[in-house]
Amino acid sequence: MSVNQVVEGGPHKTKEEELIAELGSLRQRLGDLEQMVEGRENEDVPSEAFGDLNRIYREAPIGLCCLDTDLRFLQINDWMAAINGLSVEDHLGRTIGEIIPDVAAGVEAQFRRVLETGEPILGGTVEAETPARPGIRRTFHHNYYPLKSGDGTVVGVSCVVQDITKRERAEKALENAHDVLESKVKERTRDLIDTNRRLRSETAERIRQADRYKSLLDAAPDPTISVDHEGKIIEINTQVERVLGYGRDELIGQSVELLVPDQLRGRHIQHRQAYSRDPHSRAMGTGLELAVRCKSGQELPVEVSLSPSRFSEDRVVIASIRDISQRREISKVLAETKERYRRLLESTTAMPWEADARTWMFTYVGPQAVDLLGYPRELWLEKDFWVDHIHPEDRAWAVDYCLKFSAQRENYEFEYRMIMADGRAIWLQDIVNVVKQEGEPVILRGFMIDITERKRAEEALRDLSARLISAQEEERLKISRELHDDFGQRLALLAVEIQRLGQNISEPEFGVAESMDKLWSQARELSTDLNRLSHQLHPAILDQLGLGPAIRSLCNEISKQHGIQIKFTEHEVPASISRDVALCLYRVVQEGLRNIVKHSGAKDATVELTGGPDTIHLRIADRGVGFDPATTKGKGIGLVSIEERVRLVQGEMSLQSRPSHGTCIDLRIPSAVPDA
Repeated sequence: MSVNQVVEGGPHKTKEEELIAELGSLRQRLGDLEQMVEGRENEDVPSEAFGDLNRIYREAPIGLCCLDTDLRFLQINDWMAAINGLSVEDHLGRTIGEIIPDVAAGVEAQFRRVLETGEPILGGTVEAETPARPGIRRTFHHNYYPLKSGDGTVVGVSCVVQDITKRERAEKALENAHDVLESKVKERTRDLIDTNRRLRSETAERIRQADRYKSLLDAAPDPTISVDHEGKIIEINTQVERVLGYGRDELIGQSVELLVPDQLRGRHIQHRQAYSRDPHSRAMGTGLELAVRCKSGQELPVEVSLSPSRFSEDRVVIASIRDISQRREISKVLAETKERYRRLLESTTAMPWEADARTWMFTYVGPQAVDLLGYPRELWLEKDFWVDHIHPEDRAWAVDYCLKFSAQRENYEFEYRMIMADGRAIWLQDIVNVVKQEGEPVILRGFMIDITERKRAEEALRDLSARLISAQEEERLKISRELHDDFGQRLALLAVEIQRLGQNISEPEFGVAESMDKLWSQARELSTDLNRLSHQLHPAILDQLGLGPAIRSLCNEISKQHGIQIKFTEHEVPASISRDVALCLYRVVQEGLRNIVKHSGAKDATVELTGGPDTIHLRIADRGVGFDPATTKGKGIGLVSIEERVRLVQGEMSLQSRPSHGTCIDLRIPSAVPDA
């Protein structure tokens, strides 16, 4: 059978097209040989011809195969067989659906079209996984050609497949590289445009700067000169003429040493030459003792700032000269004033001090430090001196207090104890000023004042106050008992006698009997008032029934007397409370309710008594007129009495009040305070 293959190609053939053309030529030669075999069956045909063709077909570097009209493999080369993961022999006689079922579904329709139309399908591309390399997707370029017999009948399909995976990747990489290069070119173009724009702007700005150069010099508040690299003056401002007395024509072109006093001129030349080799900016106030010579010959103390610059193509130095004569005089006066203040501070009994806020190390203490604690001033400047010499009982809270208020305030004061060199404790009032930078404390300054005597006096006053309150309570108890046991009993007997006499009066003496009844009623009222006064002086119910019932009775009594609603609640109040604590709480409630009645104008009030493991909590509140504790001058005797009573039983009191928002007194007292 003669086999012909249709191969199409353009004038510029790719490697694949060249291989296809060569394959067509080989197919033509194979067809000729087949015709020779059919025509000359009895003649010998050179086997070398078939061997060469088969070898070239099998070893071609692209995939080649031929299928019949049933799409069974007639021929396949090694490369194509390797793609499918089987040997050449395993392909022959089997359909494409049997060999590669996943791929067959997509290509069988194209094979059928080639068989039906006799037209090739060229330039197809497919991306798929192959049995030889599962899991890896590869790209293949394929061409399908009809195989025709001598009479033009299509008898099969010839396939040419080329793996273009690497080429595809290379093309994509080239595409990406092209995009990146194009992006960089655009970016560089933009940079060049921006640079060109900046250069034009800078050029224009330099021109404007040159125009403003002279006007800027004249606007400077200090005498200013421009000097070239040889030390020649090339420009001055009007302040030079005003302060130094030189005219412009007298200085331009002259050496800058003309302005330097004779005794400094030689050294100045050396400094100028060294500066010329390493020009750099130098600000005012670098600590150099400098002077300038005026036209009159007067020498002025000055500060000079130097700034290297360029004018056109020349390197120049701009020197600003500041007269500091007046400042020196002011500094001298300030130093003298500071010394006077120092002597004044060190002559007082209060010890001035200064410390680093971050380390708490003293950087200065007044001479009073020696007399204050008995330590030499040098020891005060050692690390942790202050903390180490605070009284052990005050150390923790004093350090915390200082940390907290140094961060929150600019000024504060507190009182604590320190230990002297001889071991005695001394009370100090520390008045502190905080110096901050960027919101953080950096320096602490203040005065330490010995308040030991004041503390002793306060303690003596508190002891006296305690004794007075104790004596007052004892006197109240005594008077209360006398009123109840003596006067109360006598009034009761008097009332009985009056009643008995009234009952013995006869009918005609009815007017006398009526008078006796009134007299008896007055005696009973007097007895009731006497009992109430006795109860106010000392509540016997407190000793008989305990704190809760006593306060409840007090609330009911005041509520009835003054028409105010008082709500009393108690919760878990211990059964056993020291007499002093119970009496203190009772008196606080008594005084608090009295203040509500007299001052608040409230129609109701609450009294809450709550017990705890270690403390008793008392709260008295109203919704009356209230007041501002910060602006109210002084305290009433009632509040002072409450505070003193609470202090005597080691309790704490807080008072909260605002105008139109009522008042609240809050107490917390240890329940285990022993009786005095």
